[in-house]
Amino acid sequence: MAHDRTPAARAILRLSDGCIDENERRGSGSMSPNVLVTGGCGFVGVPVMRQLVREGHSVVTYDDLSRGSLEALGSLADEVPVIVGDIRDGDALSRALTQHDAEIIVHLAALHFIPDCNRDPELCLSTNVLGTQLMLEAAAASPTVRGVVFVSTAGVYEPSRLPHQEGDRPAPNDVYGSSKLAGEQLVASFHRRTHIPTAVARLFNVYGPGETNPHLIPAVIAQMRRAATLHLGDLST
Repeated sequence: MAHDRTPAARAILRLSDGCIDENERRGSGSMSPNVLVTGGCGFVGVPVMRQLVREGHSVVTYDDLSRGSLEALGSLADEVPVIVGDIRDGDALSRALTQHDAEIIVHLAALHFIPDCNRDPELCLSTNVLGTQLMLEAAAASPTVRGVVFVSTAGVYEPSRLPHQEGDRPAPNDVYGSSKLAGEQLVASFHRRTHIPTAVARLFNVYGPGETNPHLIPAVIAQMRRAATLHLGDLST
């Protein structure tokens, strides 16, 4: 299944709204909570923040700019504060949450280009697993955080010729999928420990303008424009 960036952004926002709704039923919080987006200057982060701003949320992003860029924000640069920091810096994350009274965290920050993850698994695991744990620790210590949305991947599933169902058994076959599955498990543990509402979005192939890494759908389209034969790598799994 493929998603362009706008539907993917809306799906993430629906999960964010669900976290708030649970708290609203408990009689707390505002209707347009403050949102901190980690990795908000990236390929998916920008449309997520754009949609949040449209819906009246106060938004801030925490990003190390290793993949995303300030230029990608466009007009959002005038509306969204950007905190430049490493997701593995727990103290900086805590300060960001406190300074902006963050109520919802949308956690997008990750090393997600699979060739890079395979070349440097240590960086992948430290960013995607340790970074997620430090984000969750900062959320647990925050007096304002009321929900966390974790953005995961279809890579947590075992490669198959059949369509995946949400309840399929996770069985990742690379370090990226493994790192995201570990992140999902950390989020589940965080929820059990703190009772703060959480949600997980498993994105498949996202496509659209402003890519920060190569993606499948644009590669297929570009090859089809040049020739009748597609070269897509290993199709045996």
